[in-house]
Amino acid sequence: MVKIRPYRKRGKSGWEVDIIVRLPTGEPIRERVKAPVTSKSGALAWGREREAVLLREGMRPRKTAAPTLAEFWPDFVKGYIEANRQKPSTIVTSKSIYETHLEPAFGSLRLDAITDEKVQTFKGGLSDRSPKTLNNVLTVLSKALRIAVEWERIDRLPCRIRLVKVQKPSIEFYEPADYERLLDGAQRADERTHTFSRYSGATRGYGSARSSP
Repeated sequence: MVKIRPYRKRGKSGWEVDIIVRLPTGEPIRERVKAPVTSKSGALAWGREREAVLLREGMRPRKTAAPTLAEFWPDFVKGYIEANRQKPSTIVTSKSIYETHLEPAFGSLRLDAITDEKVQTFKGGLSDRSPKTLNNVLTVLSKALRIAVEWERIDRLPCRIRLVKVQKPSIEFYEPADYERLLDGAQRADERTHTFSRYSGATRGYGSARSSP
């Protein structure tokens, strides 16, 4: 027996196929599934074909599809971020990163479909952000995928997430002769400038530091 009814779940529409069969052994089987077609007549035809398969082969174990990032995210927030009692600021930041960056880019993708190529394309789209900001976003995504593996939502990591290098500004110190000329000029300017220059040099190890261009 095959019944068709409207499918309404998680904002999706379509047709649900409800199939009930009894095998020659007397074992009853019931399967309810969203039809892979959009029309009612197409869903009914698909359901009848599926009914024939069930009568012939019985119910075979089917591998559960990986959840999308949007489906997994609430579990990750509750079961990992909040359960581990991370700082309120960290929780707020993680949620903001997801809503601003991860959900638009990966929310509709199944976790095992977040590939290296998609991550690299995503990184390219954030080229206007600082390396530190980008790394914060990538760290949240990486942790979510690793927890998904631990919780057996996916079999393995679908990609390798590499952080970008954060360059630290180099510091160049004045040579002794240059530093003496600096103090002489500061002394000619006024006593306050001279005093500040000497104090700054002492606290920096020898001379006043200047950032390289």
